[in-house]
Amino acid sequence: MIDGAHAQRADLRRETEADGNDGVLFKLEDDPRITKAGRTIPRLSIDELPQLWNVLKGEMSMVGPSPLIYEEALQATDLFSARTRVKPGIAGPWQALGRNSIPFEDMIKLDYAYVVGWSMTEDMRLLLRTFTAVTKRTGAV
Repeated sequence: MIDGAHAQRADLRRETEADGNDGVLFKLEDDPRITKAGRTIPRLSIDELPQLWNVLKGEMSMVGPSPLIYEEALQATDLFSARTRVKPGIAGPWQALGRNSIPFEDMIKLDYAYVVGWSMTEDMRLLLRTFTAVTKRTGAV
């Protein structure tokens, strides 16, 4: 990201509302604040690799709801409380089923369904689907 990127966020959010930006999650396909090198990192999903360290430290799990940034967490509905019952994960329903193409409210519903219906079989399925989404680069901005 370029210097001062966070300060540009509010203006860019307003400019992209017509493009489907849902007002909570802030994902731009052609974000002008990202450097050329910075565009490659998320497309290859290598930005997720440092999170493996968090898994080893016990702060995250391999499968679970995606962690939210502070501003997004403030916008979450009552269903958000279910997300906090489990550790955040690298792979989860949002990552496996569409990543950036899923609106915020749907992401919260997916995470809620994951938490209340947790099973080891579902975790294995989500890991496989996330691996497939990452290797095919589907839903990544």
